[in-house]
Amino acid sequence: MISKTRLFTYLGLRLSGDLGQWTMFVYCHARPVFFLKSPPLTGPTYRQIHQRNKFKLYGYLWRAQTAAQRDNWEQLAQRSGARLTGYNLFVVWCSKHDILAVMTLIRRSGVNPLATP
Repeated sequence: MISKTRLFTYLGLRLSGDLGQWTMFVYCHARPVFFLKSPPLTGPTYRQIHQRNKFKLYGYLWRAQTAAQRDNWEQLAQRSGARLTGYNLFVVWCSKHDILAVMTLIRRSGVNPLATP
């Protein structure tokens, strides 16, 4: 008789995340672990709220760009060879403010997403 945890492994299922009242993840050697979900005891801290607000701002700035500018970010990401989408590259640029790294990618790829249309 096969146990339920072995059955998931044989079926090729990699369980992780929340399902109802249970939290699941895969421990070493592909052994699934189940335990009751525990909600946070306190609300988000100031630093968590600040980080969340920064990412909301990056999303707003991304949506505020024209379609051509977003396409340029996508092309820059594809031509850079990095496994990023244009949005991911934009968020990295916004959060790090590393203009030299972006200028290097622009010079190598020939696509400038920072240019105004």
